[in-house]
Amino acid sequence: MEYVSLEGLRLDGRRPKETRRMRCELTALPGSDGSAVFELGNTKVLAAVHGPHECRRPSERLEDRLLVKCEVSMAAFSTGERRRRTKGDRRTNELKH
Repeated sequence: MEYVSLEGLRLDGRRPKETRRMRCELTALPGSDGSAVFELGNTKVLAAVHGPHECRRPSERLEDRLLVKCEVSMAAFSTGERRRRTKGDRRTNELKH
């Protein structure tokens, strides 16, 4: 499959050395302590920070370290896979680590 046409353009109409449109919007989610929307071409990512909060379990309380919890979710249409994904699936876990 050819990624560059005879005219020297990619499938999406960009030249080989031309980058996709990039955009960042800060404080995008009003209920969070910090948030941003990042866009690169047609890919959009919403990142939000909530906290700090007290640890619920005594085993999570650390004197000299900080515990950060991360939740990742993806829209079902965002990948080529047609099966339903659970929160603990392998691909989502790879993104977290």
